[in-house]
Amino acid sequence: MTTATAANEIAASRTFDAPRRLVFSMWTTPTHLSWWYGPHGFKTETTSFDFRPGGEWIFTMRGPAGKEYPNHVVYREIDAPNRIVYTHVDPKFESTVTFEDEGGKTRVSVVMRFDDAATREFVAREHGALAGLQQTLERLGRLAESFSAWAPAGDEVVMSREFDAPRELVYAMWTQPEHIAWWYGPRGYSMTIESMDVRPGGSWKFVLHGPDGGNLDFDITYQVVEPPSRLAYSVPSEHFDVEHTFEDLGGKRTRLVSRARFETPAQRDAMLARGAIEGYDETLTRLKTIVETHVAWTVPEEEIVTTRLFDAPRELVFRANTDPKMMMKWWGPHHTKNHSVDIDLRVGGGWHVVQEAFGRVHDFSGEYLDVRAPDHLRFTFVWGGAPDQVMSVEATYEDKGGKTLVTSRTRFSTRKQRDDMLSKGAIGGMMQSNERLDALLDELQ
Repeated sequence: MTTATAANEIAASRTFDAPRRLVFSMWTTPTHLSWWYGPHGFKTETTSFDFRPGGEWIFTMRGPAGKEYPNHVVYREIDAPNRIVYTHVDPKFESTVTFEDEGGKTRVSVVMRFDDAATREFVAREHGALAGLQQTLERLGRLAESFSAWAPAGDEVVMSREFDAPRELVYAMWTQPEHIAWWYGPRGYSMTIESMDVRPGGSWKFVLHGPDGGNLDFDITYQVVEPPSRLAYSVPSEHFDVEHTFEDLGGKRTRLVSRARFETPAQRDAMLARGAIEGYDETLTRLKTIVETHVAWTVPEEEIVTTRLFDAPRELVFRANTDPKMMMKWWGPHHTKNHSVDIDLRVGGGWHVVQEAFGRVHDFSGEYLDVRAPDHLRFTFVWGGAPDQVMSVEATYEDKGGKTLVTSRTRFSTRKQRDDMLSKGAIGGMMQSNERLDALLDELQ
């Protein structure tokens, strides 16, 4: 929440369901900071970090579209776990962060104090500092609460998440390559599966492609395969075993409990220091999005209906879906690159996207049937690989107090055509595309 401030200040506070020492620790290592520091869609890369009075933190924040923002912080006061004071060099301001215990929960308050009101107004207007601070605290809260729920013990880390989806579907998301390739890995990652043999003794070989262009190779061996209740495998290169249990909670709800066992506590701690909990938290958030969307897409028979709430005004969301320069930046899954986007936004006008994915070029096109800015679009959708299969899409944009609820209804000729689209990963593709749109909208505000 925003708190009352002087004319030369920007301030916000938030209460987290996590103990104070844990929340304070999120500020003390560059690995933890890299997962939450900055607005939605931003990544923080540290050049140097010296957490002591007089020490410096030099880092770069990279926005969703790739723009870089250099930062330089000098720590003035550190009173663990109560208070941190630091000076930001350019633009110059002093930040005071306080941590208050509220019966096992923690209230974090941040006050950014500028030399004068004019500088404060410039930073708030040009850099979106208030919204950025609020989003940063939101990301910190999600991470701290995940750490609190998943606190390690001994040589293990135990994590859980509940899903509004039947157990069989959640299990299938872990064992079918056409599903897991779309969601496995932190936000911004994509996957190439080399082989997947889901049976005791079988192996799963895959590569995770990071947003920075780096690749991570994995070769796991399945130990237990008991659908739809249990799945276990080993990850020899990382020295740990994983067991997933899938509990039917009734009412088509499922609890997933993931237990990672390491050879030693030291190996567990080394994995945590690399951001394992942060990465898995984002992974399960993507799984929750995709599995619950899959449930929503099962009816009616010849349609796919989706909804998503974007934290941006309706006019901006509508423009992001109709402006070629903006669509170039987000339309398509993470592993795709748009070569061109052409739009003639009028009834009878057309749209055309040329896109590359894994070295192959695809084109998508259609005709606008109804255009009512900023609340309604209806158009046809054709993939160049199947030009005889024409779909129609109707999208509505509803204002929700400064946010925007987008409802998209895709109609197919037959149920088989719809199911074919689902089997090719339509859910995952739309989820990843919306992740990119979310990040772009955050950067534009």
